[in-house]
This record gives sequence, C-alpha cells and structure tokens, in this order.
Amino acid sequence: MKSKNFKSVIAVLPILILFVLVGLACSESNEPQIQAKLNEKIATEKFEVTVTAVKSKSKVGSDFIEESAAEGAVFVIIDFNYKNITDQPINSFSLPDIKIIDPNNAAYDEAIGASASYSTQMKLETKIASDLNPGIGQKDAAVFEVSTDIWEQKGWKMIIKADKNIEILIP
Repeated sequence: MKSKNFKSVIAVLPILILFVLVGLACSESNEPQIQAKLNEKIATEKFEVTVTAVKSKSKVGSDFIEESAAEGAVFVIIDFNYKNITDQPINSFSLPDIKIIDPNNAAYDEAIGASASYSTQMKLETKIASDLNPGIGQKDAAVFEVSTDIWEQKGWKMIIKADKNIEILIP
C-alpha cells in the first residue's frame, strides 16, 4: 500500500510545482516601481535606461524594408538606450522591454516587423541573441501600431520592464 501512495504523490508533484510557479508569477507586481520622464537617466540595479524620443510616423524603414501603418493607424516609435551597470553579463532575454498603455489602460505589444524596419532605417545594431556584458550600452527602439484616434488622446504612458519596472508618461 505504501508503494501505491508514493506513486500517487510522485504523480501529483509536478502539478503542485506548476501551481506554485504560476502563483509566484501572478503574485509579481505589475505596478511600476520607478516614475521617470523622457530624457531622464533611470538607474535600476542592473541597468541605466534613458528614453530619448517618442514620435509617430505613418511609415518606417528604408527603400528595401519599408512598412506602412494600416489605414487609420500610426506607428508610435520609442527610441531608448540602456547600459549594463553590473559586473556580470545580462542574458538577452532579460534586457529591457517596452509596452505602451493608452488612456483607457489598454496595453500594446510591439509591432515586430515595423521595429525591424525602423532598426534597419536607423542602423541600430541591437543584440538579439547575445548577452550584454558589463559596462556595455545599447541603442534600441520599439515601434507600436495604434489607432490614430486613440493616439491623439492625452494620458499615454510606457512601461519599461527590466529588473525594476519603470513608468514614463508620454507627453
């Protein structure tokens, strides 16, 4: 009988571990921990981050790789820099990531194709699959496609997800 109970515990263990991990992920606060402004250097424990520009355009890219926003939409471009201020390499999956939030509190994901076109246009050499070593800085950009009508409203903000979340109001 003990063998049967042991097998039952072993069978249930992965499910319990999964619930614990999901619970930990859900308990993580999504609230920003640092409030900042455009062109302000923001230091976290791992990064120094500066958002240098927020602009909107109907097209991004160059002659070879160009992308146009859909009818009634615009590309919102966030230019930013970050630097590894630790004494250890930072994994490429842990680099700062940006989301924008509209006045109705809806979050927007990056338009990957438009971001790639813009990066090519601006000759950004961002790291894709390599670590960011100590003391190394990187220029980067994120492009979002949003409704022109909503973009014209006041109250937009961005959230930079890094080792600490950073909130910046978009003027």
